[in-house]
Amino acid sequence: MARAPTFARIEIKDMVRIVSLPNLEGLEGEACAWVARIDGGDMSDDDHQALKEWIGRSPQHKRTFEKAAAAFMELRSPFTVQATAQKPAAELKPAYGWLRPLGAWTAVAATLALIVIAVQFRSGASITAPATYYAETGQQKTVTLADGSEIILNTNTRIDVKFSPDERAVDLVYGEALFSVAKDPQRPFQVYTDKGVVRAVGTVFSVRVRRTDIEVIVEEGIVELTPSAARRTPDGGNNEDSIVAPVTKLTPGSRAKFDETKQTVVAIDADALDKTLSWREGVLVFDVDPLSYVVEEVSRYTDIQIVISDPEILNIPVGGNFRVGETQALLDALEEGFGIEVRRVSDDLVYLSPKS
Repeated sequence: MARAPTFARIEIKDMVRIVSLPNLEGLEGEACAWVARIDGGDMSDDDHQALKEWIGRSPQHKRTFEKAAAAFMELRSPFTVQATAQKPAAELKPAYGWLRPLGAWTAVAATLALIVIAVQFRSGASITAPATYYAETGQQKTVTLADGSEIILNTNTRIDVKFSPDERAVDLVYGEALFSVAKDPQRPFQVYTDKGVVRAVGTVFSVRVRRTDIEVIVEEGIVELTPSAARRTPDGGNNEDSIVAPVTKLTPGSRAKFDETKQTVVAIDADALDKTLSWREGVLVFDVDPLSYVVEEVSRYTDIQIVISDPEILNIPVGGNFRVGETQALLDALEEGFGIEVRRVSDDLVYLSPKS
């Protein structure tokens, strides 16, 4: 049976405040004991090392310690402010070990912060400032994140990255990216889109934001899809604990397309996987694909507008390998080998029609 909460009576001049303190049981009790030890100011180097080890035992240890430290700082703040307004800090005396002059409070807060930060960096759970990365039209860019994960941005892509001790979050705002995720079971790697969340721990997968849906292709590892009920705004809007939406697990060789209401998952063989992800090598591979699809894909890498002016050629099969961004090479190949007339209306507009 849990014990009833204890209370502390704190007095300063004419003010009295009754504060409920947590029961000194389990992790909460241990965390409070560590905070009190720091407050006492007699921490040795061995004590600091022991505290770092205790915090680093699990995410729950770290969260419990942070809560205890936050409660401690909140408890003293109203009294510190009012007391310092009434008399010099040097004349203030501690009461019950909880009230200290402002300078001492600052030292305690700094000690708490340094210990937590040290543990975060030791465990690899570092906090990084939010960062945005772009690849312009026709560009491809490789980004290495603080945890060692690597992201290849395809043409016309933007991502917003925000790491915390509990989560590695990437917002794929638009475009396509290939993620090679460093393993960290305690901090899932989550890619947020406007139609749902793609979650992984250590794996290789691509995510593409399309006009009507999101496409996910898994090369290695296990990936989970959660529909848009799980959408988190970049500043931490939704709480993951409140998510009740169904989760779909994808295995290597899976291709999924999903939107807010439905998901489709199919298996693709190794050749199809290599073809689909060939863009990461700077190559577009077409294998008897309809001209309409080829034009759609190539158009992603150029500012030139390519228009198929005659529906008769929409489904002409096209095959070949083309370097990313080499639009002219593709147009030359269509004209020379596929019976298609290429009419250049301007520098940024091309019409395709059957040769007469």
